[in-house]
Amino acid sequence: MPNKPVILLVGAARHSTNLVANILNFDNEYQDSVEPFRLRGEANMFSFARWKYIPSYHHDAELSKITARILSGQLANPGSEPPLQNNAGFLVQELRAHLWLGWLHSNFPDVRIVLLFRHPLAVISSRVTFEWRSYLSQTLSQADLLADHLERFKPMIQGPRSALERHAIMWCIQHYVPLKQFTRGEIHLAFFENLIAQPELEVRRLFTFVGRTFDSHMASATREFLDDKRIGVAVSQAWQKHLSSADLDRSNAILRLFGLDAIYGDRKIGSVSAAEGLMRN
Repeated sequence: MPNKPVILLVGAARHSTNLVANILNFDNEYQDSVEPFRLRGEANMFSFARWKYIPSYHHDAELSKITARILSGQLANPGSEPPLQNNAGFLVQELRAHLWLGWLHSNFPDVRIVLLFRHPLAVISSRVTFEWRSYLSQTLSQADLLADHLERFKPMIQGPRSALERHAIMWCIQHYVPLKQFTRGEIHLAFFENLIAQPELEVRRLFTFVGRTFDSHMASATREFLDDKRIGVAVSQAWQKHLSSADLDRSNAILRLFGLDAIYGDRKIGSVSAAEGLMRN
């Protein structure tokens, strides 16, 4: 691992992870890498397969060695630029990493992990509309995951489900597991809707966590970037036009099952305190 700070920005498809990365790295202060853990052809890379769970207590010297190479920029996706010596740090964007963040933190505690949330109903609506596969059966086939985190939910989440219900359950698993693996302050919880509604506050929180200075120049750059992308509150709330009252009821019932309904509730932005209240004590 290098002496320079490493930031791991974790989101999922339809989370606008790249948007947050661009804001965080607005001045190209960091060398960046997009989904390097999805490399193919490397020994043990199957351990980072889609929605693979790696327990925090798992010990694998070869896996740790590969991870160290990725986090130092030595092992990158084809086409990635080589590491630059004058960068202040390394920014890694990774999708579908939620279920092995506990393991990563146990083995690489200096990595600054940012977990990005987007409103579950927005994500569910989008994935159902585009007819994406949920990978729920594959995820629930992992005995360690069930034993460590999901045993008490098994009767309610297994069995035949509609596409909407499958995606709702997956959103819950993807966020419930890391919340229960970390204590407040160990990782940063970022919220897409908060970034759109109150950008200065949300970016200031993010910069404080990663150790960057937030000033008037950064505040101006954030506003200009969002304006240029034409991303506003209307965009972040567009999902409301696509879900019926029955869809809302079914989705919210699943969120309540995991206790995750409090994060957004009836609000248009996420509650940092509610999310942190769900973390491990």
